[in-house]
Amino acid sequence: MGLVAAASTILTPAGKAALCLAPPAGLTALYNGNGSSVDPVGGYHGFLGGTVGFTNALVGQGFLFRDDPSSALRLPASSSWMPASNQLSIECWIRPNFTVSGDKLDTILSKRDGCSTLSYQFGVYKGHQGPAKIGLLYFNIGSAGLDSTNRIPNDGLFHHVAAVFDGALTNENLRLYIDGQPAGVASAAVTIPTTSASPVIGQHGGCNYYSSAVMDEISFYGRPLLIGEIQSIYAAGSAGKCAPPVTGASTPYFSDFESGADAAWSLRSTDSTEPARFTRFLGRLSVNESMLTLVGLTPGPLTHSALTSTQSTPGMAGTAPAVMG
Repeated sequence: MGLVAAASTILTPAGKAALCLAPPAGLTALYNGNGSSVDPVGGYHGFLGGTVGFTNALVGQGFLFRDDPSSALRLPASSSWMPASNQLSIECWIRPNFTVSGDKLDTILSKRDGCSTLSYQFGVYKGHQGPAKIGLLYFNIGSAGLDSTNRIPNDGLFHHVAAVFDGALTNENLRLYIDGQPAGVASAAVTIPTTSASPVIGQHGGCNYYSSAVMDEISFYGRPLLIGEIQSIYAAGSAGKCAPPVTGASTPYFSDFESGADAAWSLRSTDSTEPARFTRFLGRLSVNESMLTLVGLTPGPLTHSALTSTQSTPGMAGTAPAVMG
């Protein structure tokens, strides 16, 4: 077995615990960008592309996307991305890089099979379909689409954006919001089309559009948010939403990994898309804020790994070395 460990530190703004907003009900996943792709709400933590960065944002740190094929955050497969209620909401803080020109889009979240069947997508026009649309929001549920009536200002600041779909209604059931205020509404009798691809943040499905923006507090809900809830999130500003506390596995931690990581592997994700089965894991050990990524775990004569957590190793703070046995 080959093993590579990498860790990121989650930074929390001073005083956030006392000031943050309790998230609205129905929050499925939260990507706050504080140094990792961890989802502290549902455990659907994502896989970062090699050129995704982190930078100062509105609520601590945010994701820095760089208009590059490797600059995307891919989410794990789950039925949660296809709410049985036929309802969803997506919201985040975003600072688009309007210096990027040409046929561009800042996709916040997209679930699409290649550049074909579309479940949903939400983002900002940056030149796609012409300069007249730069700064407008776009939101699609299958073939039903909506553009915002006003724009994100090109002022270098973070702005809160939200998209809401309520499939239980047929009138005014697609809605957009900018900075807590309504920014467009449309009506469509539509069911979210089924797609097999997992959602991706920072990339427009498989259509070769890559975001160039800083995004913070990216949130997905399995229900329609009310305008009052969206305004509360906007009013909370830099305090952000409260994330639940996270605990990790006790160390040393033992697992065979050949049948997947067990429940003690806190906030775990597995990726079986590589040629060998169970070749990538992402999770947490202990109660510190380190994230551990394991790659190249292929079945072999050695069936168990013992992982021990260290707080500081020269050049690799917070990583966990492996002892094979």
